[in-house]
Amino acid sequence: MQDKLIYNELNRHWKTTSKVILGEEIGELNDFEEWFSGKMPPVVSVKSAVSGKDVSFVLPHKPENANAISLDEVDFNKKFEALNINEIKDIDSILEAIQERIYYCGNVVLGNSTYVEKSTDVIESHYCYDSAQVSYSKHIGYCYNFEYSDSVFGSVNFGYCKYCVSVSAATYATRCFEVSNIVTCSDSLYSNGLFGCSNCIFSFNLRNANYRIGNLQLTPQKYADLKKKIVSEIAELLKKDKQLPDLFSLFRDRNVDKGLLDDVRKKYVPNNKEPKDQRIVEKAFKETTGVVLGRQLPDIEKYEPWLKENTRTTRNVKSALSGDTVIIPDHGHIFSYPVDRIVSQEEAVFVGSSLHLEPAEVESLKLSNAGEYISKIGFFTYVENSGKSANNIKSAIMIDATNFLDSITIIQSKNGAFNHYVLQAEHIFGCNSVRKSSFLINCYLSASLNRCFEVDSSGECSDCYFCHNCENVHESMFCFNQKSKRNMIGNTELAKDKYIDVKKKLLAEVADEIERNGGLDYGILNLRA
Repeated sequence: MQDKLIYNELNRHWKTTSKVILGEEIGELNDFEEWFSGKMPPVVSVKSAVSGKDVSFVLPHKPENANAISLDEVDFNKKFEALNINEIKDIDSILEAIQERIYYCGNVVLGNSTYVEKSTDVIESHYCYDSAQVSYSKHIGYCYNFEYSDSVFGSVNFGYCKYCVSVSAATYATRCFEVSNIVTCSDSLYSNGLFGCSNCIFSFNLRNANYRIGNLQLTPQKYADLKKKIVSEIAELLKKDKQLPDLFSLFRDRNVDKGLLDDVRKKYVPNNKEPKDQRIVEKAFKETTGVVLGRQLPDIEKYEPWLKENTRTTRNVKSALSGDTVIIPDHGHIFSYPVDRIVSQEEAVFVGSSLHLEPAEVESLKLSNAGEYISKIGFFTYVENSGKSANNIKSAIMIDATNFLDSITIIQSKNGAFNHYVLQAEHIFGCNSVRKSSFLINCYLSASLNRCFEVDSSGECSDCYFCHNCENVHESMFCFNQKSKRNMIGNTELAKDKYIDVKKKLLAEVADEIERNGGLDYGILNLRA
């Protein structure tokens, strides 16, 4: 870490975090860099076409053959020669005319952010190192894809977390270590599938539980005594090895106890599924295309392959309990779950309430032998729906979200399809990592966008099309690395009436092609592919 001020501040919070979780400081932050770096998706580093310095990008990112530039190298005051009438007659002419103006920007830091190093897609955040897709957070090291968090290290896909290490798919977590798929939990270690829980270790699929080890209910005093022993072992191993096995590795080569699972299966009665209405999503898509493209497009499934090109995938697996199909999303470490131990969210609640270790097993439990014991109770799921969520179809990780189709990780949002990671937004289609926005199609790594199409790494923009790294830009098309501009095409300003005429013609061309072919062959991430 080159900036000593950033390191000193992060190291101070790292030591505080390790102390509140493990009861003691376990070493310097940089001692654990290799361990933490292996927990997050790679941040792609390429050379700047301007200076040769390293520039960080995160998926989805620029085409391989395009020029890269770091945000601190962008000259936002640079003047460009105006495009002539022949260069703006259609999209092909514009793309040919602006090729030398296309620079994809990495190390993107938007809004009021400070003390950021080796990171990109950072929005309104402070003291961040080697991280990506950071929004409204502070004191973050080696993390990916999250919001509203403080003092978190080596973690992915989380939100509203504080004093956490190695968490994934976690929301409202405090003082947690090596946990996944938890909601509103605190003081828990090596667990999965906890909702509204605190003080749980080596536990799975519990609801509103406290003082559990191996899912077994303990008195507060007994729990404290056993926790002290387990945490002491974890701290000593960390100080010695500078890393620990993750939760999923404890199940490697551990078979499911089929007899025990058969006993649970006999008692399980599935609930009736709530009816879903895709017509609401269809209506929202028509409204969004009408607002953004000037033409309402019906039959959203016709455009599915195009809208999903830059989002995330899902897989279908068979439930270990019922044999029914369970859709698992590419989120956090869910693709690392033992495939023969996956159950649905509804099934997980029943399994978690039915299985626990015996007192003698809990007495003997420690990290070095945990796999042997917890293989009896360890089954995995993810958050399908939580909070005020409804009418979400083929979607996963829906938190206070309604009316989404085939989407992953939607938080406090409504009306959309084929998205990954949407926070506090509505009428969103084909988007990846957008926050506080509305009426978007195919937008990425951005915040506070309204009525935009094919916009990437931008903030505080409206009515923009095919734009990258723009901030406070409005009514503009085919713009790269611009700030506080309006009525722009190819980084040059047009008279308002002229811009409106050109925009109307170009949008008709775009809508015709989308309607005819089910999408476009080009977009903001491949204008120079």
